[in-house]
Amino acid sequence: MKDGKSYVHGEVHRISDEILPLVDEYEEFDPAEPTKSQFVREISVVFMEDGRRMLAMVYFYNGDLSGRRLIPTGRWKKPKRHGG
Repeated sequence: MKDGKSYVHGEVHRISDEILPLVDEYEEFDPAEPTKSQFVREISVVFMEDGRRMLAMVYFYNGDLSGRRLIPTGRWKKPKRHGG
């Protein structure tokens, strides 16, 4: 959601210009037809765990969210357990 009030936990990766089209394909984003893509890529401020803010390319869902449940924690997948 881009309401400025919600957060989503995720990962930040540095990638090369050569890799970006592969990530776009994975995220089902077509730069030639963004309005027809499942996700759209935009530059957004992200907040790091250590408190830093930075600009990053973020993929936002491009479909209708009406009737969808907000995930209050912002964690759309369970954290990985380490060590057993």
